[in-house]
Amino acid sequence: SVGDGVAPSTKLVIVNITRTDNGEWTTKPTISERDRRLTISALSAALATDPDGDGTIEAYQWQRCLADADCSKDNQWQSISDATKNFYQIPKGEAVNNQFRVQFTYRDGQNYKTTVISEPLIYVGLRILDIDPIATTEGEVVTIVARVNVSSGNLISVWRATTGDKTPSILKGRTVTSATLVFTVPSDWASTAQTQTTVSLLVSVSDGETTGTNLAIVNITRIDNGGLATTPTIIKRDRRLTVRANLNSDPDGSGTIQAYQWQICSGSSCSWQSAAGTSTASSYTIQEEDAVQGNQFRVQLSYSDGQGYSRTVISEVLNYGEAKAVFMRLKLFLEGALQ
Repeated sequence: SVGDGVAPSTKLVIVNITRTDNGEWTTKPTISERDRRLTISALSAALATDPDGDGTIEAYQWQRCLADADCSKDNQWQSISDATKNFYQIPKGEAVNNQFRVQFTYRDGQNYKTTVISEPLIYVGLRILDIDPIATTEGEVVTIVARVNVSSGNLISVWRATTGDKTPSILKGRTVTSATLVFTVPSDWASTAQTQTTVSLLVSVSDGETTGTNLAIVNITRIDNGGLATTPTIIKRDRRLTVRANLNSDPDGSGTIQAYQWQICSGSSCSWQSAAGTSTASSYTIQEEDAVQGNQFRVQLSYSDGQGYSRTVISEVLNYGEAKAVFMRLKLFLEGALQ
C-alpha cells in the first residue's frame, strides 16, 4: 500500500515458490547381525539427516551379493524373495563372506519419494569375539572365556596350543572342549634369558555348520618361586663327607651348583667356621684332629636354578659319631697292660 496522507493506494503482489527435492539422507544406516538375524542400526538418526525433513519408510527390500562377486557394482546385488521386513533372518548354511544390504523406499518431510540403500554387511558366520591379551605370572591360575556372536545353539569349543615347546604342559595333553579354559601356569615356565614369554592359544568354536577361530594371547612374567623344597643331606663314609642335593626340587627348575663351603662347629660354645683343609670341593675329608665325637659338620651350597636365579642353601647338620678321645684312652690302657 502507498499513501500520500489523503488517499492510500493498494496492490497485491503474488510470489510463486516452487518446491524442490533437496536430496537424500546424508547418513546411511548400518546393519547389525546377531544369531544370523540382520537388523538396521541408527535408522531414526539417518532419517533425520534428510534436508527435506524426517519422513516415513514405505518398503524394505533385502539384497544379497555373493562372496566371489564384485559387490561394488549394483548389478551384482540380487533382491531376496519375501525379504521385505525391517529385519532379515539369514538361513542356516549361508555361505561365509556373502554380503547383505537393505534398500529403503520412503517419503521425506516434503513427500518426495526416494530410494536409499544401507551400508553392506559381510556375513562372517560363527565368530569368536576378540579376546583381550592376558598378563599373568608363573604359578598363577588363568581363566580364558571364548565369547561368540551367537546366543543359542549347541556349540563345540576346542582349545589348542600353538607356540612354545612347553605349551603342551599348560594343557597337560588334554583337549579342552569348553568355551572356558582354566589352567595353572607352570612355575618354571620362562627360560633363563627371558623375563617374559608369550603363549598363543588357538580356540575354535563350531555349531556343526560353520566354525570360528581366534587367538588368546597370554603374556607370562617370570618370577623367583623360591628355593629347594628339600634340604641337602650329608653322606658319611669313614671321614669322607659328600652332599646330596635334589636340585629338581627347586620350583624354577634344576640348575647347577656353583660353589661349596664345608663348615665345622665344635666345642661347648658352637660357632660355625670354615672347615680345615680342602673345604670348597663337592666332597670333604674331615681332618684327623677334627674327627671328634660331638663335632658338627654342614655344607653351604651356592647354586643357580633353572631360571638363572642365584641363591644359597645350607645342608642338614651331621654330628660326627667317633669318640677319638675314648679310642686314645683305650689305646693307652692296652699299651700299659702289655708292659
